[in-house]
Amino acid sequence: MIRVITADDHPMIRQGVRRMLENSEGMRCVGEAGDAESLLELVRENLVDVVLLDIGMPGPGVVEVIRQLIAERPRIAVLILSGMAPDVWTRRVLEAGAMGFVDKVSLAEELPEAIRQVASGGRFLSPSVTHALVNSLSTGSEPRHIRLSDREMEVLRETARGTPVKVIATRLGISAKTVSTYRGRVLEKLELPTQADAIRYALEHGIVDGQS
Repeated sequence: MIRVITADDHPMIRQGVRRMLENSEGMRCVGEAGDAESLLELVRENLVDVVLLDIGMPGPGVVEVIRQLIAERPRIAVLILSGMAPDVWTRRVLEAGAMGFVDKVSLAEELPEAIRQVASGGRFLSPSVTHALVNSLSTGSEPRHIRLSDREMEVLRETARGTPVKVIATRLGISAKTVSTYRGRVLEKLELPTQADAIRYALEHGIVDGQS
């Protein structure tokens, strides 16, 4: 039996995933979390094989959460769920230790097989994700946001969501002054003059969307 925890801040997504697991042989949902802190508590309290992690879930940032999960439970397989443009975060989460990346658009068709793959030690990438990776490599051109650090990407995403600086600081565990510093670095690396331009860039490049 593959024991799964679902971490997503949208209750309807969690309910949908639970139903998929109930209808899939050999899988069982042992917990649900709506934020990073709750997820880490569940992992500490339960035996779990696979964590389904929404890439846009509130908390300290998906890359940091992945690293913390693996540091505490090295045998856990982390499977990322995302509605964002796949080329934006794929390499970052895989480098952090995630074993797979599933596009939410094809969740119903791909999730059971993805869970089986990563639970057995393999990897899984949605075809759309693989296509985006291959395309970015074949063109040889990388977008400017590749220059951003993981923390700068998190700050850009939250800024594009309209999250106030103080709230970003609390979520990421840093000071408001540090958030402002990161926002300045983002503008510099993206070669943009204003935060409004940065927000427009984030929306145009799939760094944030309404389905994450």
